[in-house]
Amino acid sequence: MVTAADDPTLDVLLDLDGQVLVVDPEGGHSGRFVVMRVPVSPEKAQGLDYSLTLHGPDGERLVGFDNTHPVGR
Repeated sequence: MVTAADDPTLDVLLDLDGQVLVVDPEGGHSGRFVVMRVPVSPEKAQGLDYSLTLHGPDGERLVGFDNTHPVGR
């Protein structure tokens, strides 16, 4: 059984940390990755904390995807 600690595919995600992708050079939109190892927990079963966000020309976060977690009420 492969655990989060020795799963080589997680290294691919970790390599994305800090990457900024220019999605629309004329409009100034970009995608940004933040990926880091954290202790394994029920909320972060793979031992990663991550987010992928889309930003507008002024840097405002427009859309974001991150670790799955329950939404508070």
